[in-house]
Amino acid sequence: MMKPNLLYLILMLAVPTFGNIPTISPELGEMLEKVQVALDEEQWDEAVAALNTFAGEKNAVWYNALGQVYMAQDKWPEAEVALREAYKRNADQSFGLALAVCLMERNKNGEALQLFGKHIDFSNCDQGALESYLSLASQSGDTRLVQEITRWGLIRFPDSRYIREMDIRLAVEAEDDVALLRATEAMLIKEPLEIRWWQSRAAGSKDRSDLQLARLEAAVLADPENMEMRRMHLSAQLAAGHYGEALAQAGVLMQHAPDQSVALYCVQAAVMAEDFETAFQWLKKTDASDDADYWRVVAVVALENHDFEKADEALSAMLHFPEPNPSLWRWAARAAVDAESPLAEKWLMQGLTLDPEYKTAMALDYARWLIREARMDEAAHTLQVYLGRHSADPTALALLKLTQD
Repeated sequence: MMKPNLLYLILMLAVPTFGNIPTISPELGEMLEKVQVALDEEQWDEAVAALNTFAGEKNAVWYNALGQVYMAQDKWPEAEVALREAYKRNADQSFGLALAVCLMERNKNGEALQLFGKHIDFSNCDQGALESYLSLASQSGDTRLVQEITRWGLIRFPDSRYIREMDIRLAVEAEDDVALLRATEAMLIKEPLEIRWWQSRAAGSKDRSDLQLARLEAAVLADPENMEMRRMHLSAQLAAGHYGEALAQAGVLMQHAPDQSVALYCVQAAVMAEDFETAFQWLKKTDASDDADYWRVVAVVALENHDFEKADEALSAMLHFPEPNPSLWRWAARAAVDAESPLAEKWLMQGLTLDPEYKTAMALDYARWLIREARMDEAAHTLQVYLGRHSADPTALALLKLTQD
């Protein structure tokens, strides 16, 4: 949901449009400022109190502010009533888009799509509004509209992950290799270790991958000092599964002190080629950075080199980023169990904490470890909780029987 910004609304209403603009009196402007401060601090009662202190005419601006307060609290039916009143009083762009966002949350997508189509201006709308419109257009199945919104989105908000993902999807569906190469390249620069971008590229380019590789290889041979072309060749080799060739290109790139994102490309090439010693040496040449991609590759390389202390540092760092993947902790824990490392229990417990819904089989790994440590009561408890969500899991049932024998 777009964050309410009532002060931005004041500025928008100050710009002449074809609608009848409600008057922003000093009293109304002061009230909106108080409501915005309360919203920013999530003080809902104060926001409502500020609205109720207003003694002037309750025009479209006032009802829109009320609707924004309700939306901030996820009170969608009440928000819809208020925002409809605002739009009824003034069918202006800002009020129409606010109502459209609310209707999306109410699953009234048809009406929301119409409002977006009527009121959105691609040249000055905010990112949240454009992404919401793109989502609705995608659900409607209107490919031409999706293409148009995506085109504007790439121009206005090139760093939007959602818009970039839609760009890749369109290229795959259209079987447009050139567009797919451009779209995936943009994401791989930002997220060189994200396997989805490699899979998207390979899936869309498989019929012409040999031709593409041949052209890139010829370009590299023609201009061996062109590091950008080498990076593209490395990307194509990885996508095609030619890990040895990719590793060779990565070696040349690493000799030229690449930037952080390209260096992580090279480390990933070494990992995929299963040359973990080289990956470790190259990783030492990259600068530590405060992002999840860097620490993920540090964890993988450290685990493959049995450097559990370094792996623990990397995994601990990754806990500070949003939505860490419990599968990485599961893999780490298995490596620690095999090596009889004391970190096994810590990583198993962290993995379980990251998977409170028991969507992965981390609980089964933890139960196996507890059984191996002869901690049968704890293993039985873990398995019983897991079976509460996966009652027919044969592995869990077999392990539970072991705890009772």
